[in-house]
Amino acid sequence: MSVQYYEPIMDKIEKEEYKSFVGYINPREQLVDYSVLIGHQSHCTNRNPASHMYLRFISFIVNGYSPDELKYFWDEDQILYKINKTDGYDYIIKRGYNYFHRHNVDSYETFLSELNTCYNERQKIIKDQINSQDSFWKMHVYENLQNDIILFFKQVYSNEDFFKAIGQKLQVQCFEDFEEIHKKEMDEIDRLHRKDPFRDTSRDFYEDYVMAELMSYFKDIMVQYLGYDSIERRIKLKDNKSNRFKTITTSCTNPNERFYNWLLMDWNIQRIPRKYWIEKEKRFIKENPNMALYQTEKEEILGKEIESIRKKIPKQYRKEYFRK
Repeated sequence: MSVQYYEPIMDKIEKEEYKSFVGYINPREQLVDYSVLIGHQSHCTNRNPASHMYLRFISFIVNGYSPDELKYFWDEDQILYKINKTDGYDYIIKRGYNYFHRHNVDSYETFLSELNTCYNERQKIIKDQINSQDSFWKMHVYENLQNDIILFFKQVYSNEDFFKAIGQKLQVQCFEDFEEIHKKEMDEIDRLHRKDPFRDTSRDFYEDYVMAELMSYFKDIMVQYLGYDSIERRIKLKDNKSNRFKTITTSCTNPNERFYNWLLMDWNIQRIPRKYWIEKEKRFIKENPNMALYQTEKEEILGKEIESIRKKIPKQYRKEYFRK
């Protein structure tokens, strides 16, 4: 079954918002629009409706920041050290982004309790949506987006090793590594602007870096782990002419069938490897790389059909060949 062709909706959104469309198609085949958000338009913006949920529970390694640095003389029981020490890792694993704390101030058990509370709250919202007579709630894609994010974290934290569960390590550098790098930037800021005694520019610079690093993983998690398809449109300049660059990034195994109508309309489909959750092992595994090259007989037939229509039929008439 082919996903609904949403490009006319994107055209309308771009005309009204004066911004290039950025968004996703969720596993329910609903369009998730990011182009109406404030600020830079990106799949990895921290201003999307699910970013707070993602940043609240994401774990990451702070390279160069040893738990030994938290052995304070006034902490006789070394509580802070113990809740930041993780067997098998030399550096602190920070659980959840927090501007005010560069290390964990709560135990892992407290963190899991917060996750479970949030998960239960989301489950109640899902139940209310299902029972609601209001079509708005049943179709609210941003609620579904948050539900999918919290379910992802519920799965991966069922494994005591977060990075083993997702099959990769998310890392940032420690604050001290940025002090020399940022010195010139700080001097320039102080030269051009009046110093603000209430603003630590070095700290803000570092936190902007951490936020950007963590959000850079967001799109891959959405596409590879959660099964979302990312959509991107922008103007592409070439030889003093412009045309629209239109790309969908997906991890689905049947792109010709799923995006049949989109391919007819000259969209570029990029497929990346899918990550599959193995409940028995409590971890995601990456699909066999050979699967990216393999096509079923149906996919091969549809691919040839699409190519034939694109060669023979002018674009303005191709909608007559859309599949449902």
